[in-house]
Amino acid sequence: MATFLEQSLKYTIQGPYVMFVVTAKLKFQPNEIGTNWRLETTILEKDLFNPDDVFQDQNWARTFYARREIISLDIHIPILKRDLNTEPGTEEVYAKLKVVPLDGTFPASEATTNKIHVSV
Repeated sequence: MATFLEQSLKYTIQGPYVMFVVTAKLKFQPNEIGTNWRLETTILEKDLFNPDDVFQDQNWARTFYARREIISLDIHIPILKRDLNTEPGTEEVYAKLKVVPLDGTFPASEATTNKIHVSV
């Protein structure tokens, strides 16, 4: 099964956008090398009183070919500051990642990044 070795979330402010960078380092089993995969990313804003706000877009998914045992990917995600700023104070944000095989019947794997505090 493909496994996440590392996953992280960082951000910068660029004009009206919060630019998130999701980094994922994945390890593939020998029989998974040489196959196509998709990394799906969902950004979540932690909410104390309601369900977490979810930001998801199919354009954030990355399709890639597992040509070696360890693959590192960076995904850049822009979200408008006004969409993220739903509560007073800083926003607590994290990402959920899922790697899905496009070839074969390998199991999918999931991970959650670190939580960051975003001031918008």
